[in-house]
Amino acid sequence: MNRDTIITDELWTPREAVLPVCLCIDTSGTMATTIGGRRTGKYVVSKDYGNQLVEVVEGGTSRVEILEKGIQKFYDAIFADEVARLTVLVSIVIFNDKAKRVQNFVPVVKQDGQVRKTPHFIPQGETAMGEGINMALDLLDRCKKKYKSKGVDCYQPWLIVMSDGMNNGNPLELTIAQERIKNLVSCKKLAVYPFGVGKGADLNQLNQLSPKQKAFQLEETQMDGLFKWFAKSAVQISSGCVDGYTSPKLEYYEVVNWAEGL
Repeated sequence: MNRDTIITDELWTPREAVLPVCLCIDTSGTMATTIGGRRTGKYVVSKDYGNQLVEVVEGGTSRVEILEKGIQKFYDAIFADEVARLTVLVSIVIFNDKAKRVQNFVPVVKQDGQVRKTPHFIPQGETAMGEGINMALDLLDRCKKKYKSKGVDCYQPWLIVMSDGMNNGNPLELTIAQERIKNLVSCKKLAVYPFGVGKGADLNQLNQLSPKQKAFQLEETQMDGLFKWFAKSAVQISSGCVDGYTSPKLEYYEVVNWAEGL
């Protein structure tokens, strides 16, 4: 198993029930794909695209930059709620050639009282999706056990998986991840939300990660709407407006509305 870990924070110890949210993010080379910008007519060989010729584009915004902005808006929206800012705990796992934890489960508010800033992601390499998901599941399991030992309850945890391609890491890792998710979801111990970013994402593969929640294809410009939906749902759970032990289901019409700018 090709996994690496960076520890940036110790586990937060709150006094009330918490909602653990793990973002499992594809940061492979294709996440550098530029949206908008000006075509130059110049081509270079890109290792991130299988040594194929790709056109150089000036300006525009990359997928990973749009993703970072979406996550930051998620943080900001959670931070704006006095309860959610301390009860919604966010961890981030990225995967390219290998899996790496870049943020432990911590609230979006930092010790100095300011909102946490989204880590900067550097697109590179391949798509070790199975390795990333298994690391995310390991972290969620550790998080739940840690808080249980402290007498702190956990709402049904969320695993959010976002990829713009298909797994080309160890296929056994992905099979293991699928089985683990299936077991956890059937026992109501996990809610998983898979998303394909752009037209190249393999939705069939992502759907196999999600026994109850359909995988949706997102255009890059829909990420803002996605993270607003997650923030709104998390605030409702932390405030007790909805049952935190049965996580909300995302419906197709909501995703379509984002595309229409509603």
